[in-house]
Amino acid sequence: MSEKVLLIGSGGREHALAWKLSQSPLVSKVVVAPGNAGTACGNTKISNVELDIKDFASIAQWCTANSITFVMVGPEDPLAAGIADYLSKNADLPVFGPSAKAAQIEADKSFSKHFMVRHNIPTARFESFKDPDLACKYIQEADHKALVVKASGLAAGKGVVVASSTEEACEAVKTIMTEKAFGTAGETVVVEELLEGPEVSILAFSDGKNVSLMPPSQDHKRLLDNDQGPNTGGMGAICPYPGLTESQLERIKTDIIEKTVHGMAQEGARYVGVLYAGLMLTADGPKVLEFNCRFGDPETQSVLSLLESDLMPTLKACVSGNLPLSPPTFDLSQAAAGVVLASGGYPGSYKKGLEISGLSSAAESKSLQVFHAGTKLTSEGKVVTSGGRVLCVVARDSSLAAAIEKATEAAAKIHFEMAFFRRDIGRKTCASLQHLNSNQRPDRADSSDGLKYEDAGVDISEGNLLVQAIKPLAKMTRRAGCDADLGGFGGVFDLGTCGHARSKLTCRTRGVGRKIQYAASCGHHYNIGVDLVVQCVNDLLTSRAEPLYFLDYYATGKLDILVAEEVVRGMAEACVEAGCALIGGETAEMPGMYAGKDYDVAGMVVGAVPTALSSVSAKGNAGAGGVTEETDLSTRSGDAVIALTSSGLQHHDFDLLENILTAYDLSLNSLQGLNGGGTLAEEVLSPPTVYVKSVLPLLQSRKIKQFETVGCSLAQCLSLLVSPGLGVKVDAGQWHVGPVFGWMAAMAKLKPLELFGISSCGVAALLVVDPQNVPFVMKSLAETITDQAKVIGHIMTAAGDADQIIIERAEPIIDASRKIAFQEAPSNFDFVSQVECYVPSVSPTTQADLSHILATTHRPGAVISSNGKPPAFDLSTLGLSQPVLVSGTDGVGTKLKIAESLHQNSTVGIDLVAMCVNDLLASGADPLFFTCYLASGSNDLECLSEVTQGVAKGCEKAGCAFVEQQVSALPSIYSRNVYDLGGFSVGAVEKSCILPNPSQMKPGDVLIGLPSSGIHSNGFSLVRRIIEVNKMRFDMPSPFTPNVTLGQDLLTPTEIYVKAVLPAMRSGKVKGFAHITGGGLVENIPRVLPPGVDAALDAKKWTMLPVFGWLQHHGKISNYEMSRTFNCGLGAVLIVDSQYERDVLHILSENGNTTSTVGSLVQSKGHEATVTVANLMEALESSWPRPKLPERKKRVGVLISGSGTNLQALIDYTQNRANNSAAEIMLVISNVAKAGGLVRAQKAGIHTKVIGHKKFKSRAEFDAAVHDCLVEHKIELVCLAGFMRILTGEFTNKWTGRMLNIHPSLLPSFKGAHAHNMALEAGVRISGCSVHFVAEEVDGGAIVWQESVPVFPGDTVELLSERVKTVEHVAYPSALELVASGRVELGDSNKLVWNW
Repeated sequence: MSEKVLLIGSGGREHALAWKLSQSPLVSKVVVAPGNAGTACGNTKISNVELDIKDFASIAQWCTANSITFVMVGPEDPLAAGIADYLSKNADLPVFGPSAKAAQIEADKSFSKHFMVRHNIPTARFESFKDPDLACKYIQEADHKALVVKASGLAAGKGVVVASSTEEACEAVKTIMTEKAFGTAGETVVVEELLEGPEVSILAFSDGKNVSLMPPSQDHKRLLDNDQGPNTGGMGAICPYPGLTESQLERIKTDIIEKTVHGMAQEGARYVGVLYAGLMLTADGPKVLEFNCRFGDPETQSVLSLLESDLMPTLKACVSGNLPLSPPTFDLSQAAAGVVLASGGYPGSYKKGLEISGLSSAAESKSLQVFHAGTKLTSEGKVVTSGGRVLCVVARDSSLAAAIEKATEAAAKIHFEMAFFRRDIGRKTCASLQHLNSNQRPDRADSSDGLKYEDAGVDISEGNLLVQAIKPLAKMTRRAGCDADLGGFGGVFDLGTCGHARSKLTCRTRGVGRKIQYAASCGHHYNIGVDLVVQCVNDLLTSRAEPLYFLDYYATGKLDILVAEEVVRGMAEACVEAGCALIGGETAEMPGMYAGKDYDVAGMVVGAVPTALSSVSAKGNAGAGGVTEETDLSTRSGDAVIALTSSGLQHHDFDLLENILTAYDLSLNSLQGLNGGGTLAEEVLSPPTVYVKSVLPLLQSRKIKQFETVGCSLAQCLSLLVSPGLGVKVDAGQWHVGPVFGWMAAMAKLKPLELFGISSCGVAALLVVDPQNVPFVMKSLAETITDQAKVIGHIMTAAGDADQIIIERAEPIIDASRKIAFQEAPSNFDFVSQVECYVPSVSPTTQADLSHILATTHRPGAVISSNGKPPAFDLSTLGLSQPVLVSGTDGVGTKLKIAESLHQNSTVGIDLVAMCVNDLLASGADPLFFTCYLASGSNDLECLSEVTQGVAKGCEKAGCAFVEQQVSALPSIYSRNVYDLGGFSVGAVEKSCILPNPSQMKPGDVLIGLPSSGIHSNGFSLVRRIIEVNKMRFDMPSPFTPNVTLGQDLLTPTEIYVKAVLPAMRSGKVKGFAHITGGGLVENIPRVLPPGVDAALDAKKWTMLPVFGWLQHHGKISNYEMSRTFNCGLGAVLIVDSQYERDVLHILSENGNTTSTVGSLVQSKGHEATVTVANLMEALESSWPRPKLPERKKRVGVLISGSGTNLQALIDYTQNRANNSAAEIMLVISNVAKAGGLVRAQKAGIHTKVIGHKKFKSRAEFDAAVHDCLVEHKIELVCLAGFMRILTGEFTNKWTGRMLNIHPSLLPSFKGAHAHNMALEAGVRISGCSVHFVAEEVDGGAIVWQESVPVFPGDTVELLSERVKTVEHVAYPSALELVASGRVELGDSNKLVWNW
């Protein structure tokens, strides 16, 4: 039958739908009401009609009069008003679109959020409010970022405000509720937690029970490029969005889309039409931002451009309930990008009736399509504007980047007055696509549907792309001693070529501190990189050291290449300014450790002090024996004190600033600037100045006696200038104390001298200079730096109890600073008078408390950091004639999450050291010293000492000194008692002994493998994902080591190979060393190979640890993924000439290493070195005995009395072939003849039996009849699913270990009937269900599986019951599968036996 379709709507979405429907041979006519200029001309199948889409009766009459056979509804308003219900009932028309009841999923945000909670669909935390004051109170007091404010009703896609502060969120509440910005839609507001991560749109067809997903797309909501400006209805979209894997899409389908459709059906609202889920891809998995009850706009234009199949049959199948008969198909070999052209002024007011030109030239290619939205056709046949979003240009191409380019170029050909469009649609995703278009990787033939590293939120390819992006940045920092090439295992620096072969080394490790959160939130990523380098290099000046090179550690929850590149760009340019090379770094992607794209950075600079200066003391007393080098630079009474001032805040000042902002609940961006305009954020976030080129020559010429950076407070820094018998007096009126300090003093209610005791007060550094050298120093500084240098005081004699530190005019200067601040921005002071607020003082550093741990490590020549001074190392102790330094940095990754969860943090420090020093071995270097950066969410991290002792133990194993640890408390980035570690190691090697020796490598060389101790520290995000998917726990017994937990096994520290391998390297018989770290076997060995040779490994030649076979089995991981993610039992590989094979094996064994030859070098088959691993599958499978699969499915009988919802869950699971279940339900027995569960069983083809209990004289007789029936049908396992009879002990004993029951509470709490009542009366905040073996004691059997749900204030028994049911349907099939597969059985004393 030829279809005549009425399509309701007028936007770009409707033009795209009409365009696609017109291509169907089943459709004779598409009439669009009211349509636009695009649907009015150019296609004979499509026409417009003027109908009042709010008048359903007239629409029905028109449909009848014009022989309409099918109706499709585009926008949400008529759906929410019930158009589908009306036309179906009154015009007997099939309508594609949900009923009014189902459309609540979009029309009522409050309903939608509570629906998600009822059905356990992942979403942000939220509350609904009808009172604006209560809404604001919630925003201000919530323990999470409650910054998303939504009008509960329909607001044309614009009723959402994503605030940047609590003030802005409360203002949004006022706008929506009090000022009625969205009319009645804002009578209720929903306040949500701010989720972070990329957004993605999932559109799915639904027939009420079945769903079919369209390719994922990504809308661009913000008006302007770089996601700036206000929210809009959407400025463009790409499809498919490349950031989702197939397994992630399947999880979205089952956990979100299907749950929603099934949940709506359960609540009596069959959902027919398109379900649109706006998702945030958080570090904890996809979460629903919102649901829409229709096609999205502009996503539809891009999505339908890829639709290959006929749209009409799919629409009809949805309406008839037969979607599986006509599923849509899409051309996923292509990508589509849509760019929206908007009217000037949008999303505010804008002109209409502006003539549009260039439409034909924009659509000159078949791969281009222009969809109309806010357009109309004039009586003269001209196309003019009539809306905010006017057109959407969509381009198709096999490359997303090319599609974006085409669409953007085509959009530029269209003209109308004040037209504008975004030029960056989809560009942020292009970098992540590059690796998808690369050559096929080796060993992909064994790829499966199993888990991959990227499924755990880590994409190695993204990290590789970043390395390529930043290589040029590092290259621009090259200097004498270093080419600044990235990509090796460690950075190499030749001391001899820069004249420092006999110098003493020093170093400094730092983070950015609390400044990072404010800089990152303002997009100052470049400044963060600058800040990090400046802190480190300026600190070296206190030792008169020349900065040589720098390394960084960058850790994030989800790598954003553009952000990371900006940070590194800042580092590189600061390195150039400081004259040091950027020689290496580590980028760690750690989902779950950091929220979304939050990140932290740390760095280490290494410097050198010429021997002539290294003995100089900055403090001392002139003796009677004459003047020496040391006494020439001793601090004396009368010496001048010079300040290098700063217009912004020093890093330590941000601790006080954060305390103020937190205490008053203020946003830095909302505060006015104090220097003539702008915001306070812009003023205080200016990067500090590099002082190397201006100050170092003066230090090395001994014109400056002492240099100190103000890394703490000014008063503390002044105290560093003096020794016993001396003091310092400064005049605060001699330099400009910025108004920000006066404002902070007022807000924190600090007295002037208290402020000097906890802040920098505008001073960045202090110099002590002999009075006769002051003119020369001041002139020199004036020529080289823009910051003002001021003589602010002098050194004085301070005998006895006299004050050592005197700050004159402190009170009037701070008072003047406060007054200026008030004059510039009086509103910044509003809260001082309104709120009685306590601002906590800045916590003292904890680093001094750890010095005794660092002192336990020993290495000749090493001096640990003390009293704030950088550590040092005397190169002369090494006896090297041409010393070359090798440095590396690394972290421990998400292995830390396991340590934190088990409160077992003693070994992660060993991991940290191992990951760093093993990298040094790739260059043949001996580790000399080590520094550590530790950041956490609290000042009093409970495990700080334990972690530090682990680092010290690792250093002892590696033979290096632990010389410095930097501890940062960053509560805005890390949760309390969550921490991250970054390590930096420095080693040395004789220049003639540097490895690798690629010119000597040749086919036939052997590969000697060093066994790993376990997983080491790479791949733990995937390990954690495997544990999560299999619903295991880290505190469960280990499946491969007796008497320890799984977590303890996984925490086995990384092997340190230094003492075993260095003797072999010193023999001169080792050509190369590859540390098997991130990238596994296949990506690390090639890093040391020359062109022309490949590596061939044989996995049967080393011991494969059982953990790797266990991981592969439970993650269903392909061989290739195993070899590129894990070390697979090899911690490192040495390359040795075959004639020296025995010699090297002997040396290694003498040093306690059990090694073996694991492969050889072979002639290369391509341009790039590759690694093949033979027999990997066999080695993995034999390393850990797989659980024996049942020879046949277990025969299951289910006892019921009621509707059988849990029975249905068991049927659905066991009959789904994809689950390959070990159970098969063969019999359902009910004691009630009309039990609904009997119908469910019969529909599933399962034999049923009614055994009415009333026919029997006793329980025992009834139980005997049930038992006989079960035996007759050869039942092996019994499940009780809503069986309302108490079974006798005799029956229970017969089926001990073979009978399961599900109970609606978290046993052993709330046994027996009325569990939900008891839970509510007890006031618990969490409840759930338990599946357990049945024992004689009611609900007393061993628990096999539990699932939890929250209990909310105001819950009723009915609400809690429905919520628990949603997890029962997960728990029962999971428990049955465990028992049927033999993975769990009941042992002695009612204890479970786990056969992992």
